[in-house]
Amino acid sequence: MFNHHYYEKVPGHFFAVRFSGLFQIKYRHHHPAAAACFSNCQFHLSVVADQYPVTVNFTNTSTGYTSYSWNLGNGTSTIASPTGSYNSSGIKYTIKLVASNGTKTDSISADIIIPSLNKSVCMYYIIPNDKTFSQAYYDAIANNANTVRLWYNTQLGKTYKLNNPVVNVVYATIPSATFLNLAGPTGVDPSSYFLYHSLAVLKNAGLRDPANDGNYIYNVFTPVANPLGYGIWGSTRAAGIPDFGLAQLSSANTATQNLGMGLWSHELGHSFGLSHPVVADPANIMTSPGGINVWPVTGVIATDKTIALANGFMF
Repeated sequence: MFNHHYYEKVPGHFFAVRFSGLFQIKYRHHHPAAAACFSNCQFHLSVVADQYPVTVNFTNTSTGYTSYSWNLGNGTSTIASPTGSYNSSGIKYTIKLVASNGTKTDSISADIIIPSLNKSVCMYYIIPNDKTFSQAYYDAIANNANTVRLWYNTQLGKTYKLNNPVVNVVYATIPSATFLNLAGPTGVDPSSYFLYHSLAVLKNAGLRDPANDGNYIYNVFTPVANPLGYGIWGSTRAAGIPDFGLAQLSSANTATQNLGMGLWSHELGHSFGLSHPVVADPANIMTSPGGINVWPVTGVIATDKTIALANGFMF
């Protein structure tokens, strides 16, 4: 089975939103005399997301209190400024600090979303609001993600980081037709509109901060038909796979599934900064369709290896 992760805007009673990369925090005070709590009961945080567990350092800046009690979402602490450890990304926790001085008790809460690992490939299965969850599609992404990752390791001697969970499920608030809307922003290639709209869904859900895009590669799987007949689209820092790619990946036929794996590897290559070659070569994964069609025996050519290894995402 899988974990459904629901992402939605937090109700209006949260009065502040702060971002540190993709680390989203929304503060809410619980003291009845709000103004007093705003000045006295406070905390800040920083996050270290280089590996699991993700470390979150909570800095207590409250004044006028003698004892503290924390609920960190997955445990408790009475240390004034504790450290939390989280083994999954994309999960929302409610953090609560209760501060007391013997005569009064105040509290403050914050909803946080644990970020993806720094310099990692973030995979999202996005479901338009007129579609339903497909276990076959989810399994195809989750079960094959490490295979593609290991294929790159064979080619480069290094490979990229995946997150835990490998793929998150995101329920979009827009229908399939919106993903196919060619009346997109000026300057965006019409064939990539479905990828543009998929990334917009992540942004609106608080899972993507465009100012920090350089820290992540977004690999989105959205079961809609790509406009203009394109099946898959990849660009620097992003790769999108629509319906027919998902159908290939979830096929019971090995040859068909390998076509999907080749497409996936090819579009990830674009997200790593690789381009189509001037001269077609079936030994080059960036040759479409020649290199794609013979996956996994195709490869990454020497000049592309240099580019891929220099992008900061291979470890």
